[in-house]
Order: sequence, then C-alpha cells, then structure tokens
Amino acid sequence: MAGDGIVIDYQGAAVNEYLTQLAMRCDAPEPAMGAIAEELLAIVQGNFIANGRPAWVALKPATVKARGGNATPILRVKGDLFSSIQPEHDATSAQVGTNLIKALILNSGGTIDRAAYSVPNVEFKGRKFAKKGKGTSKKNVTIGAHSITIPARPFMMIPDGEEIGIIDILRNFLITGQT
Repeated sequence: MAGDGIVIDYQGAAVNEYLTQLAMRCDAPEPAMGAIAEELLAIVQGNFIANGRPAWVALKPATVKARGGNATPILRVKGDLFSSIQPEHDATSAQVGTNLIKALILNSGGTIDRAAYSVPNVEFKGRKFAKKGKGTSKKNVTIGAHSITIPARPFMMIPDGEEIGIIDILRNFLITGQT
C-alpha cells in the first residue's frame, strides 16, 4: 500500500539518533514501530484538519462557488482521501500510505491533460445549461482538449515540530521497553 505511492522519508537528526539507538539496543522494536505508524497517521490527519501545515493554496473562486460559498475543508469534502490513509509497520519500519490513485497529484500537484470529448443529450433552457429534467432542448456538446492544473497541497509530510511525538515514543521505548 504505502510503498507504491508517496513515501515520507524523514531525515530529522533527533529522530534518526533515537532510531540508531533503538537498532543497537533493542532486539524486538516492532511495538515501537507500531506506535510510530499510529503517530504518523495522527500527524497526516492533522495536516488535513488544519487544511495544510503550512496552509494549502486556497481553492479557486469557481470551486468555492460550486460548493455553495464554502471554501473549507480542502481535500475533505467526500472524506475518501482522509479515510484512505492507513498506518503500516513491521519490525524495522513504520509508514502511512493510501491506495488512492489521486493522492499523488493532490499531494504533489501537477497538470492533467484532457483530450477532447463529447457529452450527449445536454439539456438547455434557451442558450443556457439546464439541470437534468429542466431543459427545453437537448444538444450534444463537445468539450475541447484542455489542461487542468492541480496545486500541490502536501498532506503526506511531517511539519516542523511534529516529530516530537515520534521522539517521545522512541525515548519512552528505549527507557521502559514499552510504547
């Protein structure tokens, strides 16, 4: 799951120091890795709840209008991305990940090139689009080729200062052997 898409490769010196100590002093670190995976999940979920840490790029005005004037939450309207983030661990690693294909472009940003396509039987009232069942005429509509730019809204990251929870887990495990 997590290894195929976005990977958080955290290089914090303090965390790495404790991981080195854990590797040298502990024969069975799997409980610590499980607790770290849960902490990573809480950190990533916190990124969603805060609408980014630092704040994500605001939604375009057309998107806010389509949402009935509601500009938040960003990336959480359906809840599928948020709920798809899952923790994983083994004896030597901890990670979080998602199996949703859209997660990579939503996290990192990018451009989607759409080919032209046709939509049959679009309803119109006069010269304006109409809701289904409210139109007075139907036409086939062709949408031309176009690009959609998705801004980066990094959620699979550890914001500055958030590594303290991981450090506390490692420190406690090294001292007590428990998470």
